[in-house]
Amino acid sequence: MLYVVQIGSAETFSLARDIDPAYGRAFDRARAAGVEALAWRCRLTPQGIAVHALNLDLDVGPILQTLKLLDSVRFARRKGYKLKVVMPDNVTPERTQLLQMYGAEIVYSPGDQGSNGAVAMALRMAEEDASYYMPYQYGNPANPRAHYEGTAPEILQELDGDIQAFVAGLGTGGTLMGNGRRFKEELGDSVKIVAAEPMQGEPVQGLRSLDDGFIPPIIDLSVLDRKIFVTNRDAIIWTRKLLDEEGIFAGVSSGAIASIAVRIANEMDEGNIVFIVCDDGWKYLSSGIYTLPVDEVANLDSTVWW
Repeated sequence: MLYVVQIGSAETFSLARDIDPAYGRAFDRARAAGVEALAWRCRLTPQGIAVHALNLDLDVGPILQTLKLLDSVRFARRKGYKLKVVMPDNVTPERTQLLQMYGAEIVYSPGDQGSNGAVAMALRMAEEDASYYMPYQYGNPANPRAHYEGTAPEILQELDGDIQAFVAGLGTGGTLMGNGRRFKEELGDSVKIVAAEPMQGEPVQGLRSLDDGFIPPIIDLSVLDRKIFVTNRDAIIWTRKLLDEEGIFAGVSSGAIASIAVRIANEMDEGNIVFIVCDDGWKYLSSGIYTLPVDEVANLDSTVWW
């Protein structure tokens, strides 16, 4: 559904859906298509092991699930596949609990390396063992294609093509690239594609700073009109604002993106800005961000908020 927030004479729309807590991200559409294609193309068997960072064009073995592809965990459980998940050792406890609930084996990467470290470790594991299969969402064209063919047309239809700006986070790049390309093709330069990017070195909520040294292969920077930095503090403040003022129980990456959408709206006299509520909040409950003053949130600058 599209929520609308009036800011001056500009309107900010947020795309959100009622979602299963075991999924809970904007990546669900891309991953759902990708994982089903994985089974069809690769003929995975229960003897395989999977490793993650989604690339369906590779040949098979196990799937090593890295980072946020939670639907792969459920898929693997249903099909009887072995699954390894690589993630930083400073994520919120709910992440580990969910993955273990579905039977995944957890492999931790150094927390100070953020998601880049997890991706590098997963790639190394897949390279060293031919029985592993890694879907590799950061380099898989099915990721942006799912948004190009699915999400973007829905937004265009809902708003009759009247969009002046689209804001999304710099994560895998799939949401930005898929929607951004479609909007540029349909609307030309009248629409601005804006990326919310964390400050260099800050482990912000599923997002990444390109200055930290890893640019996902599916990202084409020419699609972007602007990249705007967001801090952990602003991300959490706006996560709370979404809940307190709009009743949207969003995750911290959504707060980061909302903060940039509002900044864009404040620069405009009129028009429509769309941003994606890409994560829900249940995975952050133990952190206290929804109940504590922001200055009392423990490990604000060291927790990976994704």
